[in-house]
Amino acid sequence: MRNAECGVRQAHPALSVSKGGMKSAGHLLCVGRTMLGLASALLGGLAAAAAGAAEVDAVLAPWAAPAIDEAKAAPYKKLLEDHVRQFMARGPYAPLIVILGQSGVVRVFAQSGETFGALSRAYPYLPADLQRSVKELLTRELASRPPCDPEECFYEVWQGRRRESFAPVERLEPKALPPLEIAAAYGVWLFAERTGSYEAVSEEWAKKIGPALSGKLMARFAIDPVKGHWAMNRVILGLIGYVRLAERFGDQGASAKARAKLAIALEELRRYWSERPTFPDEKYFGGVTPAAGDALVLFGSRVARPEARGAYSLAGLARLQGELARLLSEEPMKANVLRVLRAIGHVGPAWYVSGAEPYIQQGENAQDVPDEAPGILFAKAFIERVPFEELVRYVDVPLCEGDLLYVERLVTVIERSGEPGKAGPDGRAGPDR
Repeated sequence: MRNAECGVRQAHPALSVSKGGMKSAGHLLCVGRTMLGLASALLGGLAAAAAGAAEVDAVLAPWAAPAIDEAKAAPYKKLLEDHVRQFMARGPYAPLIVILGQSGVVRVFAQSGETFGALSRAYPYLPADLQRSVKELLTRELASRPPCDPEECFYEVWQGRRRESFAPVERLEPKALPPLEIAAAYGVWLFAERTGSYEAVSEEWAKKIGPALSGKLMARFAIDPVKGHWAMNRVILGLIGYVRLAERFGDQGASAKARAKLAIALEELRRYWSERPTFPDEKYFGGVTPAAGDALVLFGSRVARPEARGAYSLAGLARLQGELARLLSEEPMKANVLRVLRAIGHVGPAWYVSGAEPYIQQGENAQDVPDEAPGILFAKAFIERVPFEELVRYVDVPLCEGDLLYVERLVTVIERSGEPGKAGPDGRAGPDR
């Protein structure tokens, strides 16, 4: 007798197929089981799709910072005003050249999307005259240096006022980060929303933004669920901004495409933060024995390096904004974010110092890329929710003239001024408690 598999005839008469074509009872049972399996898989897929759509709707819900405390925020609003006013008066600026060490030289503030993101965040907290100047600048740049265009979004490295305190030479050949056209969509949306510039953005959407992003970027970006991606938060926020713009302008095809990509990215982000960390136990923090010291170095390396297999690198905190902080405040993701913040506090208590040496020895690098600290600060403000009095310790001073990351730090502190933080059982807050 042959194996009783689905669709295979059997030697026994009771299990054979009759001349009239009636299927055997065994065959019908197997077909029934197959159909049930397919139905179950279909229902599971529909449920997963529904869950993904619900998560997309949740992350697209408007996020608003708590009402600010004007008395607490006043000194930081003044610092913000002074820095933005200097930026407007002395610019345009050339990109900042950062010498990391023997491993290379990079350009920071090299793309117009960074300008859109920082100044649009600052816009509500600026005086009326400065708001008008910022709106005019960004409106001009929307056409002259469109942030979602991979060719035109870059500033000329040797043109404009220098940001550095030293005189760089052209032989440095600073590298630029890859263009993040989709990431810039969040700053463009924020600009349109906060300045009331949807009409200007609509014109650029029809000419460049919509076709470029829908045609090229939606299909080529993927987030590794284990290692993550150095730009994962930027891209997710860009997709959020893109969906909002597409739906505002009635581009349903582009919206559907971006929503599908956003659902996948959010699923991977949730997986990235929900799995148990691979770091050594927290009992090693501050250890003095050689074994504990080795474990601490390993722990720090996995925190600091996006390419390390440990999924909890600083890439997971870089460029956070309210929509993602709201999502990461859910358990078990929040518990793992707090683990990373505690690790950073123990391994590198000077993480917030602009232009500091790396708090984890990373071989040939002598300086950190400066865009790590604002994301850590935002996580401390809106996920860990440390008290305002502690949060302001991490503002530091500008790294240079036209420091857009300093602008973002000030905005984070201003936005948390009206909400009390949470202290530990001993009355102290933050990773040092």
